[in-house]
Amino acid sequence: MCNGITCGHQMKDEEKSKEELINELVVLRQRVAELEAAEVEHKRTEKAIHDAHEYMKSIVNTVREPLLVLDSELRVISANRSFYKTFNVSPEETEGKFIYDLGNRQWDIPELRKLLENILPKNTSFDNFEMEHDFVHIGRRVMLLNGRRMVGKPGKPGMILLAIEDVTEQKRAEEEIRHLNLVLRAIRNVNQLITRERCRSRLLQGACDNLIGTRGYSTAWIAIFDGSRRVITTAEAGLGNEFLSMSEQLRRGELHYCVRQALERSDVLVIQDPFPSCTHCPLVNTCRSKLVLSARLEHAGKVYGVISVCVPSQFMADKEELDLFKDVAGDLAFALHSIELEEEQSRIDEELRQSFEKLKRTLRDTVNALSSIVEMRDPYTAGHQRRVADLAKAIAEDITLTDEQIEAIHMAGLIHDIGKISVPADILSKPSRLNKPEMDLIKSHPQVGYDILKGIEFPWPIAEIVFQHHERMNGSGYPKGLRGEEILMEARVLGVADVVEAMASHRPYRPALAIDKALEEISKNKGILYDTEAVDACLNLFAKKGYRL
Repeated sequence: MCNGITCGHQMKDEEKSKEELINELVVLRQRVAELEAAEVEHKRTEKAIHDAHEYMKSIVNTVREPLLVLDSELRVISANRSFYKTFNVSPEETEGKFIYDLGNRQWDIPELRKLLENILPKNTSFDNFEMEHDFVHIGRRVMLLNGRRMVGKPGKPGMILLAIEDVTEQKRAEEEIRHLNLVLRAIRNVNQLITRERCRSRLLQGACDNLIGTRGYSTAWIAIFDGSRRVITTAEAGLGNEFLSMSEQLRRGELHYCVRQALERSDVLVIQDPFPSCTHCPLVNTCRSKLVLSARLEHAGKVYGVISVCVPSQFMADKEELDLFKDVAGDLAFALHSIELEEEQSRIDEELRQSFEKLKRTLRDTVNALSSIVEMRDPYTAGHQRRVADLAKAIAEDITLTDEQIEAIHMAGLIHDIGKISVPADILSKPSRLNKPEMDLIKSHPQVGYDILKGIEFPWPIAEIVFQHHERMNGSGYPKGLRGEEILMEARVLGVADVVEAMASHRPYRPALAIDKALEEISKNKGILYDTEAVDACLNLFAKKGYRL
């Protein structure tokens, strides 16, 4: 039983405990609410993460390049559809396995292993790791690999994303372009050779050297045939002694498959591997497993021969390759055609030259005969025309006239007095001075000489030179009184030589004068009666070169 005081205290304690309990209950309810909210947020987060992973997975599966997701131990967690399709494998063969154990251990490369093992611990990445391998199911391919770190699920290690790109076709295209560029460079070099080379054998050998020199082709050979398909000449590069047997067989008329086929067709003959079809060809081992291109060398309907090359086996005989090879065959055929035309022209030119030389010999014989006739009628001037011709030729050579002018001067000199054939012999040999009628008759000899010679088709202006050899620079000469440049240079030279020889030689009406007197005459009248250049050359001959009549 309690008294009043004790019971009062007990009531207060009970009321206080109740209040505290209520407060605690409120706090507890708040905590429960927070936990419930946290649980909702956690579920929302988990869902977001799940959705994100599903979203990422869907993206990964739409990527065209193969992708692998690896764990920290480099086991395959997952792969996208492109991976399975590209490598023709199943998820069962892939997921959960170490990357190095996949396929025929194609990924077990020390350098790649090191790159992958450093990604997670060192937070690194790598790009464009290139590898070439004979893969199971898909054969030899070139792959480009990129590696990146991926954030894993909370509390779990990160992951590795390995992207794989098949660049085989791209590499093949790059190699093809590089090969075609090398072929283009070879063709350019061959065309440059064509523009400057006029020797058939050097052209063919140079073409073969250029075709393999740029590494566009591995071997090259050319054979040129006559109309009976007998080989005339051959050239090769990259074959060496192995071509000797081929060359001998061609010279015996033994044409192998590639040669026969190439000669019969207008397009390029393509042999993927010569072994099955050319088993007896001496070059079969050299060209085995290679692409062989052969084409005939044809221009303007004429087939000159065959060109054949070996292309590295990794390249295909596409249209560009064949067009380029056909171009080089056509260019070489055109060059052979041009050389043939030049040789034919040279042959014709040589025949013409020989005919011209024969004609000149005939003309010289005719001129010598005419000269002899004049000398027979005028024995006192025997040898005069030949001495004048020789001196005039020497003067012409000293002033560097053309060969044709020099030849013309010499020929004209031999018959420059042919017109005296119309002058009576007693006047030619008269021991005293001539009267005017007789002198007029003598002065007519250039015109008579012209009339005799004008009908003869000399290759030089012989008749005109003979007609003008007594003309003088100031117009005081005969028969037409020509002056200066109106007189042919050949006639001016002949006129100087005629005066010098005539004064230095015996005449019926006077004895020979000293050569000094003759040289004094032309020197004194240089530029007045006689051509300055011709006089200087004549004086130089006698004074410095020891010329004697």
